[in-house]
Amino acid sequence: MPDEAVEARNQFLAYNHLLFREWRTRVCPYLTQHSFDPFDKAFYLNEVSLCGVRQNIRSHYPRDGESYVHSSVEDFKKDVRHLPEDLTVVQFHIDHNKILWFSRLHAKLDPFTIPLTDLANCTIQDRLSSALEENLATTHSSRYGGDSKRFWTARMNVDKKLAKILADIEAEWLTPILPLLLPYTSKMPATLATQLSKSGLTKDAAKMLINAAVFVENKKNWLFLVKIVCCTQNLPYESVEGVASACYDKITDAHVIATNTSIEDKFTILNLCPELSCVSLENISFLKDFPLVSRVPSFKLFCNLINKVESVPKPFNGRKSYFLLNPGNDLPDTEKRIGEALDKYNFDGIKNIIPEHAQIAAVLNKYDVYLYIGHGGGGRYYSRNVIRSSKCNAISILMGCDSVAITIDGTGFDGRSSVYDYIIARCPCLVGCLYMVTDGDIDRFFIALLEYCFSHLQVKSLEAMNKKLTTKKGYITLLQGIAQARERCRLKYLQEVQLSHMESSGLTDCLVQLKKEADSISCAGIGNVVNRVF
Repeated sequence: MPDEAVEARNQFLAYNHLLFREWRTRVCPYLTQHSFDPFDKAFYLNEVSLCGVRQNIRSHYPRDGESYVHSSVEDFKKDVRHLPEDLTVVQFHIDHNKILWFSRLHAKLDPFTIPLTDLANCTIQDRLSSALEENLATTHSSRYGGDSKRFWTARMNVDKKLAKILADIEAEWLTPILPLLLPYTSKMPATLATQLSKSGLTKDAAKMLINAAVFVENKKNWLFLVKIVCCTQNLPYESVEGVASACYDKITDAHVIATNTSIEDKFTILNLCPELSCVSLENISFLKDFPLVSRVPSFKLFCNLINKVESVPKPFNGRKSYFLLNPGNDLPDTEKRIGEALDKYNFDGIKNIIPEHAQIAAVLNKYDVYLYIGHGGGGRYYSRNVIRSSKCNAISILMGCDSVAITIDGTGFDGRSSVYDYIIARCPCLVGCLYMVTDGDIDRFFIALLEYCFSHLQVKSLEAMNKKLTTKKGYITLLQGIAQARERCRLKYLQEVQLSHMESSGLTDCLVQLKKEADSISCAGIGNVVNRVF
């Protein structure tokens, strides 16, 4: 490490409790670039973006025993090693030089952190911003003079644009590391990992690569990933290529089936910087068969919550649900559709009424599931302070336009979002919409989600409940339900519903835990970035 980097590191460790974003966003990527230990690299990249932490401190609602930053690499390492083994954390960050960074964390592996690509001349983010502006414009049906055909044509055109943007992100940004978006599993061809490690790669790198080989599209893509890993370890690719090629050729269909089966109930947790929060990575084609993908707004606060729960997933009673439907009394069609669906479940709740602030705080504390159906995330009807100061025990499902979107205030700022309010309240799990949505489509989505996750509540006995369930081993989950419900929508990309885990959680009823079940790559582009940074 150069002397300048050593000085920067010592300065950062002395003052890392100061959350000045303009300082962290420059010094942390610099230290990531000049660090060689995998935990050092991951630590500094993790520390660069602490939007959830800063929001927490500003709220002035700290909890005993909680810390807001990792005091050292060892402190960070302890939290990574303490992660449940069925969780793999994937972090993306854009630094001040427009380099997209990627980091992957798992309890049983050393972290893997690399620069993915240079976005300085990339137009994808501008195209996405333009598409979301067009999405907002096309939601006003009045501009089409009541012509529903023109309205839906315009909406579908925007949906197609978003689909194309996601496909371009997948191809231009993510292709080399796509298999690393999936959860890690130890149930893989272990003998091949051992054989690959004898080529000079570390054991953890070999395990990660063999795990990825099962899911990669073709051998060429996988060998390129091997080349990237060699570059990060200052290992000549030529000394590894032959062994790696032989290992890939030995992967059988049985290996693929066994590894796929082993990750069916495992999670990928995304931690995205605010600039990427509007990208629905959960919806890329590579992940279409792997729906257990959710988000956390802050890895540190996620660790705080994980460290406090006795078991993961934390059980919830689906019968203890409360709804707030159309509090503004200005969505009659939604009220009729959703009201008829909610009647099947006998949930507590109110409609056409703006609740008192104390009532909302009590609901979030008393109930296990909170269902909001109205405009936005409900903030216009009760203040953000009500959420922040509450002790939120309820899984919160916010079915309104932009209900969990982060409004960007400019580069280097955290932005504004209800997500921050709920994480400050220690909400166990938040579900909401990334974009402006069409009421008919989001209503269909929500009704389908209810049917998938709460169908067992329509029957009276536990025996009947077990017969009613049709999912694998009788287990159903919120994330599986989101994936299934999306298929009911006409606009599958605009109706993007995102789940933020504040802590790993499932849905249960009758105290029965419902377990979570739920060759074209730009080689030159990423190769140049990796070589330049390392």
